[in-house]
Amino acid sequence: MKTVPNQRTITVSKAKTDKQHRYTANNLEALDEAAHRLQSKGGFKLYMYLAKNQDNYSFALSSAAFCLWSGLGIAAYNTAFEELKEQGYLVAKDSSGKETRFVFYDKSQLQNKEEEVIIEIPEEKVKETRAIEKKINKEFVF
Repeated sequence: MKTVPNQRTITVSKAKTDKQHRYTANNLEALDEAAHRLQSKGGFKLYMYLAKNQDNYSFALSSAAFCLWSGLGIAAYNTAFEELKEQGYLVAKDSSGKETRFVFYDKSQLQNKEEEVIIEIPEEKVKETRAIEKKINKEFVF
């Protein structure tokens, strides 16, 4: 295998997977997106903790179990949970509004909304622009 400067050749050696050694399948695009979107170490760890479960599997999320698994503290867990909500990976599904039931999505449900830019133009500038457009339209006939 030919490499270029600053590259290294890596051979992947994965652990055995069978009934005694569980495994998970993950969408690589979803993982790449999460790695890009989630800025905190805890956010990505919580994402992986949730993503390792099977599709449609429901369970009671324990902050203590997550902290034990991840080595993070409760404050990091709370921050991570809020980050996943803000980034569209955890979506509340309570009709009561108490936010005790969530759906975890491996792909963000924000649909790249952070890339949208809303520019607010003061009303006087809008009127000024419209007046200029009217003048231009009268002077030039297309």
